[in-house]
This record gives sequence, C-alpha cells and structure tokens, in this order.
Amino acid sequence: MVKEIYDNLLADLNLKAEDVPLFAGELEYANMGGGCSGHNVQVNRLPEVIPTAHVVSAENLPGNGVDAWHFSAQGYRIFGQRYAKEALNLMGIEIEIDEPTPPATAFELDQPFASLDEIGTTPFVIYNEQTKRAFYGSTDQNLGYDVLSVALQASNATIGFRLEPRDGNYLLRAITPVGDEYSVWGGWAPGYLNSQPTDGWCSFILGLNNQNGQDIENGALWDIQYVDGKGFSLKNIGTGKYLQDALPAKYDDPAYFSFYSYKPASSGISDVKVQRVADPHIYTLDGRRVDPRHLRPGIYIQNGKKIIKHK
Repeated sequence: MVKEIYDNLLADLNLKAEDVPLFAGELEYANMGGGCSGHNVQVNRLPEVIPTAHVVSAENLPGNGVDAWHFSAQGYRIFGQRYAKEALNLMGIEIEIDEPTPPATAFELDQPFASLDEIGTTPFVIYNEQTKRAFYGSTDQNLGYDVLSVALQASNATIGFRLEPRDGNYLLRAITPVGDEYSVWGGWAPGYLNSQPTDGWCSFILGLNNQNGQDIENGALWDIQYVDGKGFSLKNIGTGKYLQDALPAKYDDPAYFSFYSYKPASSGISDVKVQRVADPHIYTLDGRRVDPRHLRPGIYIQNGKKIIKHK
C-alpha cells in the first residue's frame, strides 16, 4: 500500500525515485510507553518493497508521558537529528548526533529518608515495609498499591511523588518514571494524590479541591508526620482520617510508610530488536525488480545497498 502511494506520487509529480528517497520513522517503542509499537514490524519491511526507502529508528526516544502515541519534546528533537543523519549518510556525509540514554524498564528503592526536610524536592516512593507494597499511578487518574515488582515498572503512569508544602501541610505531586510532573487525561489537570470521601471506593491521582466532582475539598492536602522507628503517617485534611492503602483515607489508626528515593534497576536483559530479512533480488532505483542475467550498466539496489554495474 505504501509502495503504491509512493509510486503514484512520483508519477503525478514527474519525479524519479533515485531523486526522492523515502524516509519512514518508527513509532514509539513499547518500553517507552508506545501503544502502536507493533506497527514497527511493518515499517521495517518498507526497504523490502521500496528499495529507496530508509527506516529511521525510534529506539530509546522518550514519550511525552501523557498518551501512548506522541514523543516528548526531547524525543522529537532527537528524531529530527536521526532523519537528518540518515539523509546526509545517503549523500556521503557522516555526522554525530546526541543520543538519549537507554531508558530503564524498571526501578528499585535506593535510600530511605528520615525527615521531610531531608527529602526536599527529591521524588520518592511511598512504601509500606510490613505489607511490602508501594503506591503508584497505574493509568490516567487511577492509584495502584502493589508489590515493588509491579509498582516500580517504567510502563506505569507514575511511580513516585514530590512534596509541595501548602498551609502547613503537603501536596503530593505525582512523578512519571522519566522524572516529569504527571498530568491526567491529556494534561488538563495536575496529578496529585487525592482521597474520595470516607464512604467512597478509592484514593486516586487527580486535580485539586473538587475538580471534576471526583475528589473532595482539601482531599489533596496531607498532614505528614514522621515517627522515629515507625516511619511516615499520612492524614488527609479533607477526610480527617489516615491513608493505609488504595482505598480512601478513612482509617482512624495510621499506617506507617517509608519514603525512599529510587533509581533504575540493574538488568542484563536487552530489548528484542527486529531484524530485516535479507532480499537477494536486484531492483532498479525506481523499485522495479530486474533479471540479474540481463543487467545494463548502472546503479541498482540489492539487500538494501547500492551496487554498480559497469559493463
């Protein structure tokens, strides 16, 4: 289908394939949050059917942390550099570009904090040493509470929180795996740890002070106290009760949590890469397959590379 469109464009504009190579960029990878990464199998097949096609890799390009289809600003800048490099390579010009650091696929706890002052603005994980569970953002505004192998996956919407002092209490701003502040539903509302009323069914990540009618006034404000030898308790200002799990802050007795900094988990596992299938056939620069026994002098394509027939 792509070849047909490409050939029609060349014909309609009276262009030659050797003068108009096709550059096709991959989609956001699954480990970066991409929701259509499976299409890259087809993108990487383009050079098999269009000899003048060149695939531009999207490996390690960060997503925007909001949806499953778009890159971040940094990702788009690096993608543009990769397009330029591919085009210049075709012209015989080699350049160096800035490449992103390979992303972590999971994180692990690093250092525990013993006071709020010690935390400052450092993102941290809220972890219960007794239940061995931590809070995280699963999708959109949903709050998860699960074991670390689930809570600290880079595919989660959020994995940590950052303190924001307000009126003697604290807001807990949700932080994405790449360290950005999280906003729910395409960016219209900032993501904060919230509570429904005590007769609600969950705590979650959403807005401030009764935005969209789902949280309650002051449901995003928390009285956080540290008890030596126990940890941090979180009392919700809106409900006047304590947080213990992903249910509303509705408990009379506090649960105690450890606040940890976190870091990428060490792993020797690498991502699976798509390998292009070798094509032994020979094509002209405009994509026509030719008989190797009857080649005229000129430039041809075989296995994605140019070959020259002199005589």
